[in-house]
Amino acid sequence: MREKLIFEHSVPGRSAAAQYPVDGAMAPLPEALRRRTPPRLPEVSELQAVRHFTRLSQLNFSIDTHFYPLGSCTMKYNPRACNQYAMLPEFLGRHPLAPDATGQGILQCLYELQEMLKEVTGMQGVSLTPMAGAQGEFAGVAMIRAYHKARNDHARTEIIVPDAAHGTNPATATMCGCTVKEIPSLANGDIDIDALRAVVGRYLYVRMGQLATAAACLRFHLISPRLARWLHPFTRKALRQLASADALFPSGGAKP
Repeated sequence: MREKLIFEHSVPGRSAAAQYPVDGAMAPLPEALRRRTPPRLPEVSELQAVRHFTRLSQLNFSIDTHFYPLGSCTMKYNPRACNQYAMLPEFLGRHPLAPDATGQGILQCLYELQEMLKEVTGMQGVSLTPMAGAQGEFAGVAMIRAYHKARNDHARTEIIVPDAAHGTNPATATMCGCTVKEIPSLANGDIDIDALRAVVGRYLYVRMGQLATAAACLRFHLISPRLARWLHPFTRKALRQLASADALFPSGGAKP
């Protein structure tokens, strides 16, 4: 589908009378500031303008009309009500450099959210600082790198990443100065355990897991305890990126 430019719809003299300025609207504007020639705008009817921009919007990749295989996780799984709350003027109007004294309400909201996430996940601490999944990955690997350095363990340079992981996973590993070891997936989407065993060694830095769907989360939980016990002597640390964290928190209890 090709949509013409709005100027290609233009016909001299055509306009939408309902959009004309009211009589006298130009009176307060000084003569010196007024245009001498009309702006070069398309001359179309109101219906043409509405249809044109509606057709353009339908060319966008939209959650309403398409399937998101990976990425955009926050948008595709959040209820629309959450986006409406995020658009409240009290959130949008807050300047990031404004003093803390004028933003205590927002800080309280962030703190309560942080504590809720800590409670439902059973983790010791939660950070809301990373602004996106890729940024969270980088923060996680950077923390693990600092952990190994603090223990004077400089031999670990390898990170294992499933082939079904986000492209940001190997990119993050490379940016942190590590070597990526890719693990193939089986036909059903599970990790190839034999391939995993073949690459694990004493130089392993961390294991990065990508849980993209609820089914993947379920399968991961079934094999995760066994894998964790086997991998722990080699890795010490694991980084999970949850593309659908809601699947990790089933009703009736979410703590590990």
